[in-house]
Amino acid sequence: MSAWSGLVADIGGTNARIALVGADGGLARPGRYLCADFPNLAAALRRYAEDQGLDALPSRAAVCAAGPVEDGRVRMTNHAWEIDAAATADDLGMDRLGLINDFTAQALALPALGPGDLFPIAPGRAMPGAATAVMGPGTGLGVAGLMPGAGIGDVVTSEGGHMTAAPRDADEARVVAALEGRFGHVSYERLVSGPGLENIHGVLAGDGGTLSAAEISRRALAGSDDACVRALDLFFSFLGSAAADVVLTLGARGGLYLAGGILPGMTGALAASGFHARFCDKGRFADYLGAVPVQVVVHPAPAQLGLMRLLTGAGDD
Repeated sequence: MSAWSGLVADIGGTNARIALVGADGGLARPGRYLCADFPNLAAALRRYAEDQGLDALPSRAAVCAAGPVEDGRVRMTNHAWEIDAAATADDLGMDRLGLINDFTAQALALPALGPGDLFPIAPGRAMPGAATAVMGPGTGLGVAGLMPGAGIGDVVTSEGGHMTAAPRDADEARVVAALEGRFGHVSYERLVSGPGLENIHGVLAGDGGTLSAAEISRRALAGSDDACVRALDLFFSFLGSAAADVVLTLGARGGLYLAGGILPGMTGALAASGFHARFCDKGRFADYLGAVPVQVVVHPAPAQLGLMRLLTGAGDD
């Protein structure tokens, strides 16, 4: 009998994060792979099995992917993979492979997070029994909501990252206007993501975007490059506007959780930025938003926690 009760895989636009689930329900043997190195999910999972010295993959898997999932299939928004859950399970000889959106998994993880998994940005006053929201920038911008029931049927899966961005000052208007010329529609994902930070900096610096998001962030946090500092400031402001729109739309007075691959590495800068002022800057609803607790998810693999609930059926309650 296998020591592993299943496998979980969080598939983003850049990285595939894979782990085994032990008989005790804990995550083990994490691995991270570049999606671009493989033609499809099955190939990445085979490489993971090879690297871990597994004779065979577990018979059950739970996978989340960045894109809209319909009938067990997803065409990823920011990567070339198309995943068909049933076909992938057959290819790998698995009995079952569950497939959900990546921020559905993030939402399912919220009840499993403890104080050590969270960095507070604004304490607020959570309204008992209210919805919560989770969103976060990585290669894209994911958004989901969780209703009070906390099971998978209580998750509001959305593509809220593709809301139309609304500039609030001259610099923001200049950035959005420049990106309209390039993309046509400018969603918040074009601004609040790794590529979004590059887009903002490219407009401000006038070079079209020659620095990576990691380098822009490094220079901004070090205070060594004025264009990078301003780009990160605008990134946080756009995040505040987008987050407020999500909370107002979902009525998420139970709290806002900021996740994704970027923010956990810059919690101090986020807390000191204009993010929360912009989040509350909604006219007559400033007090409404000011009461919403805001926290950054700093757990290293929150989506995998949500996938574990799906794998065990705990997400169905």
